[in-house]
Amino acid sequence: MDNIYQNLDTLLKQGHDMVLITVIKKEGSGPVDVAKKMLIVDDGITYGTIGGGSLENFAISRAREVLNSGTSMEENYLLSDDKEIQIVKEDIKLNMACGGKVTLFYEFIGPRQTIYIFGGGHCGKALVNILKTIGVYIVVIDPRKEILDDIIGVDEKVQLPFEDYLTTHKLKNNSMVVVATPSHEYDFQVLNKIIMDKIPLKYLGMLCSTKKITEYISNLKIDESQRALLKNLYAPVGLDFGTSKPEDIAISIASEILLIISNKSEPRHMRDRLIGQLEYWKQF
Repeated sequence: MDNIYQNLDTLLKQGHDMVLITVIKKEGSGPVDVAKKMLIVDDGITYGTIGGGSLENFAISRAREVLNSGTSMEENYLLSDDKEIQIVKEDIKLNMACGGKVTLFYEFIGPRQTIYIFGGGHCGKALVNILKTIGVYIVVIDPRKEILDDIIGVDEKVQLPFEDYLTTHKLKNNSMVVVATPSHEYDFQVLNKIIMDKIPLKYLGMLCSTKKITEYISNLKIDESQRALLKNLYAPVGLDFGTSKPEDIAISIASEILLIISNKSEPRHMRDRLIGQLEYWKQF
């Protein structure tokens, strides 16, 4: 058991998503006891066991679904090959001779969010300084060694040409990407690669002008499945704070990212909760 927790801690620091399967209830006969655990990692590696056989095989496939959804869940399994037995709708019947019943809890474990930043220049560095305070896993990609050396507190720094990173590494599904390279040529190389490869992202932000992104989208030759990815494209990136300092831009991007993580559609002042409720605010 210690081995599972040691591996879990190490893998979490490396930015992996995992599912910890725990046997939380057992009735009758079965191949496993209450409190047994198994860890399923996003790279396919597993640690521990919940008894093997059909139950474990099914649990592993279900854990992969939990990895994709990021939502923990509980499920009941009837371990019986008796075709005449009646089951309740909450139970899943597995073809096993044990005859017992087992309840498994699938606990999703992972960073709050993985964010890839392409470009560690002034805005990228300022963004790292803000994002590292909110519990996300940050990867910065930049081919310039001196730029990466100047960034502190990031989880991963990768010295590679921007497009090469997308060729040699797999972005996590539903992760977030900020494109802030030193030139529009590199920006659009990254954007093109993500769209053409149909990489499913929760957020894709790009530092650019309205004119540049309008021209780009107008000239896109893509199919409907690729066009659907544009609904998560935020370009120009960030909230409209009306300032151009790198630190202010970083705050505007981080604010937009927090809105998306929190599933909010638009920014709202906390004061707005009171408007219409207190007499004082009704005068404005």
